[in-house]
Amino acid sequence: MFSRYKFICSNNFRNTQIARGLCITKHLFTKEQSWHTDSLDISLFYNNEKLRVPGRLNLLKEFFGISGTTAKRITEQEPRIKTCDPFILLQNIKTLRNENIEPQEVRKNLQLLYYCPLTVEHRINMLKELGLCGLQANHYVGFTKIWKSEMHLLKSYGLVPEDYSVLEPLRQLQVPEEYIKEVHIPHSFDGLKLAEVHKKLSTVFLKWLLNCERENVEQYQYTYRPLALKSMKLQLAIKELLVKKIGFTVDKIGRNCYLLCGSPSNMKQLLSMDQLGGMAVKDLVFTVPKILNTPFQQLIHLDMILQNAGITKASIKSLPMIFTLHPDTVEKRLENLRKIPEYEIFRSHPRLIRAIYYQKKIEKRMDYLQVKDTKGFPSLNVLSGDQDQFDRFLSFGDMKQNRKDIINFLATKLNTKVQIFQQALHRYQDLQGVTLLSVKETLEFLQDSGYSDKQILNAPELLMYPLPRIKEQLHRLEEHSEYQLNRNLKEKETFLQFVLYYIDKKPYII
Repeated sequence: MFSRYKFICSNNFRNTQIARGLCITKHLFTKEQSWHTDSLDISLFYNNEKLRVPGRLNLLKEFFGISGTTAKRITEQEPRIKTCDPFILLQNIKTLRNENIEPQEVRKNLQLLYYCPLTVEHRINMLKELGLCGLQANHYVGFTKIWKSEMHLLKSYGLVPEDYSVLEPLRQLQVPEEYIKEVHIPHSFDGLKLAEVHKKLSTVFLKWLLNCERENVEQYQYTYRPLALKSMKLQLAIKELLVKKIGFTVDKIGRNCYLLCGSPSNMKQLLSMDQLGGMAVKDLVFTVPKILNTPFQQLIHLDMILQNAGITKASIKSLPMIFTLHPDTVEKRLENLRKIPEYEIFRSHPRLIRAIYYQKKIEKRMDYLQVKDTKGFPSLNVLSGDQDQFDRFLSFGDMKQNRKDIINFLATKLNTKVQIFQQALHRYQDLQGVTLLSVKETLEFLQDSGYSDKQILNAPELLMYPLPRIKEQLHRLEEHSEYQLNRNLKEKETFLQFVLYYIDKKPYII
């Protein structure tokens, strides 16, 4: 949770650009209510296609074959279902149907509907693939107790047959015998817990699956603790998806073996989409594999937020890691940005997306610069860049990126080539007091005063001067005798060049 925090700009930072406002007062925003409906269905229009998700009551009616009144009574008796995201309900219902678990059993164990879909999917498959028999919905709800029980107790419960073969799960997954021989299980395994049996089998299974040494598997299991608590059957399905559908090599899977903790059904839904953020989904997940473990509806929601915020597809392509953030996080960070004056200027800035993704880093650097009382002000690029770039700014300063921001803004606003402003800024060397806000204010003043874009483009250097200085010079010219005699002088395309000439001719100190 964001704490309430107010950043007070020092004199050195009064002209700092978009980053200045990233440390203003923050507050939490609740998730859109439209994502949490009871009787109404959810319809999202994405890439001109309609994604329909039934509301909670409709999901319950369809799954259990009951009336709307009964479905409503269930939600009132079980508050967790009443507040559960319909997407979670839908995913769990799909899993329960695929695993042939009777709805009437589920009705007695409603936790299976609102538990994390990834957890439900893996726990059901783990108990099944380990050869337990007589499994019902209540056993999946009581998974933890079964998981920690010793084999002799499970036999007494009737969940493990007397002729149980510990190695059979690996044979069912078609693991070669030379690997199966490496499983170290005592002849009498009644004293082992089910979790210990699975860990021994999983270690050998992963060695075969990833074509690596036992030491590598143990390192993976240490780094990614959930890896040893996942279904081997689902991990095999994930590998096949990664290799056949996306083009991963086994080595790449090993480097990103956290993917084996994911959901193959979620990955299939994601890969069924053509594009996300303007990128082909296959290219996107190949570049940022972590996205594969993100619920697909969450990615769709995030893409819609970015589109509504005016983030261009080109910007998203430059930073696809943005899809690793939660939609709520992005919404909060965008709300922080909207509170600052520079936001409207930077809405079309290609690096605005970096201000969203690296907001925490930017806040820390702004805090540090405030304490250091550093002269000059950093650009968005410097604040969100790597440490070497930031260190160079601390040592030498860097006005180059400030020039880029100004050039991009003016070229977009006046619909012209960037070269015009590159030359203007080259001639105007002193940018120490020039910021995007000052340039924006000057441009708006000139436009509101009736000067055309063509007049402004004939004297682009004028935009770099302090606005009070421009206003005073214009006032002096209006009182000039030549101006009084020729009222059409202001209409000439070169009039602002005339103003610029007189400003340069007579030095002025504010």
